[in-house]
Amino acid sequence: MHTTIYVKTFAVIKIAVLLGTGIFWSTSWSFSLFGPSDYEECKASAAKDAKTESALKILIDKCDTDFPARKGEQGGYFYFDSDSRQWIEVSSAKMSKTDWSKVNQARSDYAKAQELKNHRAAEARAQQEKSAEEQRKLQANKNAEALSKVSVQSVAISCDGSYICINRHFTIKLKNASSFDIKRIGLGILVTTDPRPDCSGSHAEDRRENVDLRAGGLTSINITHDPGPNKVDAKACIWVTSVSVSD
Repeated sequence: MHTTIYVKTFAVIKIAVLLGTGIFWSTSWSFSLFGPSDYEECKASAAKDAKTESALKILIDKCDTDFPARKGEQGGYFYFDSDSRQWIEVSSAKMSKTDWSKVNQARSDYAKAQELKNHRAAEARAQQEKSAEEQRKLQANKNAEALSKVSVQSVAISCDGSYICINRHFTIKLKNASSFDIKRIGLGILVTTDPRPDCSGSHAEDRRENVDLRAGGLTSINITHDPGPNKVDAKACIWVTSVSVSD
C-alpha cells in the first residue's frame, strides 16, 4: 500500500510540472507502455502535445536525447557524429552499446586519418620549402657567377644646363662575358670633381635597372641620376654591384 501511494504522488507531481511548462502529454504516450519508437515519431507527437514554443523545444530536446539516431530515407537508422563528421549506420533509434562503440571507433579512425593527412601536408610543405630554398641557392650562384663576368665598358655623361648641372644623364655600355642572360642589373654611381678619379674598389648600390643583356653580348642603358657636384664637367665612376639572371 505504501508503494502504491508513492507512485501516484510521483505521477501527480510530474503532471503538475509539465502543465506549468505548457506541455500536455497524450494519454497514449504518457501512460501507455508503447511510446514513440524513434525521433521522427517523437517529434511528431511533440508538435501535437506542446502548446507553446518553449514547451515544444523542451519536448524536441528530449526526443533528441532519447533517440540520437535518425531514420534513413531507405529505412534503417543513422547517427550523425560531429566529431568524425559522418553519418554512421546503427541498429536502432535509441542506439545500443554496440552502436556507441561503433561511433567511438569511427571517431578514432577519423582522428588517425586526420593526423596522417596533416603529417603528409607538413611533409609536402617541407619539401616545397626545401625545393624553393635549393632554387634560391641555385639562382644566387648563377647571379654571383654572372656578376663576376659583367663589366662597364664605357660611360658617356651629359648635363642639363650650361654652367650648372641640373640633371646628369649617363649612357653606360655593358659587356656580359657570362653564359647567362641578364634581366636586371644593380649600379653604384659616384660623381666627383676629381679630373682623374680612382674607380677601383667597390661602391654601394644606388639603383637597379631592367636590362636585356644576353650571354656574351653588349648593351647600353640610358639613365638620369642625381647630378652630385653641380659642375658640368664632373667625372663619374660606375660599378656593377649586382645582377639577376633570367630564369
